[in-house]
Amino acid sequence: MASKQKTNQTVRMATPDQLKQVWAIVVQALPTRLTWAQAQYWIGHGRELAAKVRAVFTAVDPYRDVLATWEKLYADHFGMTVDLSGLRVPDPKPGSTRLIVVVPGLTIESVLAVCAKRLRVWRWTNDNLDTITTSDRSAVAGPYAVWVRDVQEADPEHANKSYNDLKEVGVLGITLLERLLLELVYFLETGQHLDVSNITLCSGSLSRDGGVPSVDFGDGRLYVNWCSRGSAHVDLRSRQVVVG
Repeated sequence: MASKQKTNQTVRMATPDQLKQVWAIVVQALPTRLTWAQAQYWIGHGRELAAKVRAVFTAVDPYRDVLATWEKLYADHFGMTVDLSGLRVPDPKPGSTRLIVVVPGLTIESVLAVCAKRLRVWRWTNDNLDTITTSDRSAVAGPYAVWVRDVQEADPEHANKSYNDLKEVGVLGITLLERLLLELVYFLETGQHLDVSNITLCSGSLSRDGGVPSVDFGDGRLYVNWCSRGSAHVDLRSRQVVVG
């Protein structure tokens, strides 16, 4: 088994109790004596006051550490020097604590090549997957970040939901590139694999012939496969993403 590399690419969010404590401190810091004119000024300039309060909490980038691990991953495994200091990270939703960062120049084939150095890979075609795949998101114009759940198996609530079903209700799904990158990071951190019991439906991507890519791990191999847009069964599940 490959040596484990802790990359810490998950973000632990504040608990409700922690938030209450922070709010209490802010409330305690509020002045108890204001002139009528001072109070009226801030009532009329609520947006300015809110911006000043927010600035206190955004002075330090809360995602700087996790972005630094992504910069290191790209340097160590892809030979890419990237600067993510200006990247806008979308607000996570409850349960979505795993950040995926995609940068310009990264390709499906390059991620598969790095994976293939560490594990066996099976793919449904020898065609260049970047040429025959289209996706909902691209890093051509600059790096981007999405959140997913930090779980080994794909989202259970999306079992028995096809690509068509998910698109109809507006569920944003992981792309093939994002899923392969997530596999690599998960393996480097844990020495284990994603989707050993189920299959990720990469509903954020389509192949040239209209099929939907899928990824799972079994029999000692990483499988990159495809299915139809109407395929739905209990172990075929998308991973929902949170985008900006």
